[in-house]
Amino acid sequence: DRDIQLCGWTADTNDWRGGTAAEMLDRVMNGYEFSPQPLAPDGVVLAHIHGEDTVEFVRLLAAELDARSWSREPLK
Repeated sequence: DRDIQLCGWTADTNDWRGGTAAEMLDRVMNGYEFSPQPLAPDGVVLAHIHGEDTVEFVRLLAAELDARSWSREPLK
């Protein structure tokens, strides 16, 4: 038996299409065509592991959330 939590994302990096870490951060924080709502304090970000740009995006996102004093807890 696994303790699994199901949730939906509220902001999408669209990282699978490519783009820089800064572009992904902009998509998440400001919204865009496919994910029009900007990230809210209780939001969930969808990202995939697609190389160094995604890893850098996570670093940038963590810094942005810290600057806003938002929580950044992983789902359990």
